[in-house]
Amino acid sequence: MIIIIPLGGTDNEFKNEYNIPRILLRVSKDGRLLIEHFMDSINITNHTVIFIVRRDENINFKIGDILKTIFSNKCQKIIISEIIDTKGSLSTSNNIIKNLYNDLDKNENIVIFTSNVIIEPQIEFTPIISKNTNTNIFKVYSFKSNNPNHCYISTDSNKFIIDIHEKYTFSKYALTGIYQFYNIEMLLKHSNKALEIISEKETNYISDLLLYLINKKINGKSIIIGLNETIDNIHCIKNPSDYKYYIRNILPEFGDKPVGLCSDHSGYKVKNIISKILDKKNIRWIDYGCLTPDSCNYGDSVEQASKSFLNNEIDFVFGSCRTGQGINMAANHYGFRSAILYDENSVFMSVNHNNANFYVLPGCLYEDSEEDIIDKLISIIKNTRFQGGRHYDRINKFYKIINRKYVYL
Repeated sequence: MIIIIPLGGTDNEFKNEYNIPRILLRVSKDGRLLIEHFMDSINITNHTVIFIVRRDENINFKIGDILKTIFSNKCQKIIISEIIDTKGSLSTSNNIIKNLYNDLDKNENIVIFTSNVIIEPQIEFTPIISKNTNTNIFKVYSFKSNNPNHCYISTDSNKFIIDIHEKYTFSKYALTGIYQFYNIEMLLKHSNKALEIISEKETNYISDLLLYLINKKINGKSIIIGLNETIDNIHCIKNPSDYKYYIRNILPEFGDKPVGLCSDHSGYKVKNIISKILDKKNIRWIDYGCLTPDSCNYGDSVEQASKSFLNNEIDFVFGSCRTGQGINMAANHYGFRSAILYDENSVFMSVNHNNANFYVLPGCLYEDSEEDIIDKLISIIKNTRFQGGRHYDRINKFYKIINRKYVYL
């Protein structure tokens, strides 16, 4: 299989803020570059990988040499191809295929990955095989979204693509930027035609090719079939804000750093139960109060925990008061994403959909519970990952208007 990675965009937002292209940003958690996190989305073992890079960036940042050093031992073959400028991912990929045509296996499937997403788990490509020589096939990968910045598709009952629109939310499925085609001949032939039709457009997209393909018919019957496979976990890194959120709020794993503990007098007993369970799991913790069962204000301990969070000393916090409502409101006021946990499903959803980092266990529900019950809730938190995608978009809307004193980068 041949995998094309177009990296020819100008990336001005990232360059303006960081002075380097997005793919060369280093991720502090593991020290790897952002391009390595993008490439984790797909299995490149035993495949030919073609990176398309801008000539000016290759000269200034040695991107080609960096990519070869990182990925040469991870794929069958690596090719670095330069471009001077681009009108879009479709014309760029088309030109590169023409330039490399004689060096590529014409019968292999070809994948285009416009790398600005991180997908979990990794995609294992299955070759597309067409039994009908008159029918060509392509495949896309989509996720649920309602963000108008994406390209959207609709499908019929057979999961065949029937319509595509760029930056228009006419359906609930957005494209990930991963496209798989039957072979090079198919891709080259039809991309040439599609580019002729859209020659007046200022910017072209792979979606322009897909729209052309699904509308190609003979005697009213489609001769090119578009398949769709949906994925659940995706993180889109399209601007510096997305990158900062990913680094600070998605990458941290429960237990990497000490866990914060907060309560008032009514949650004091639950807080102590949590600390014992964390000890058994060999997870460090910091107690921000209260330190005695005497009457106190829940907001005081939350404020102390928020300062540690802003200093990157902790990533997650447990809190407790009588009903959970008060400490929950305080935590959200101080910039946490706080959720009240009342059963196992609420725990799972608070992480998977809401990316909560402050977990409230009401004293009235849990102070007389067996340790095993709370232990199970903590295990769910530790073993559940944030789904991203549409859930990130929803969080991001209120994330931008949180009290600026406590908003985290």
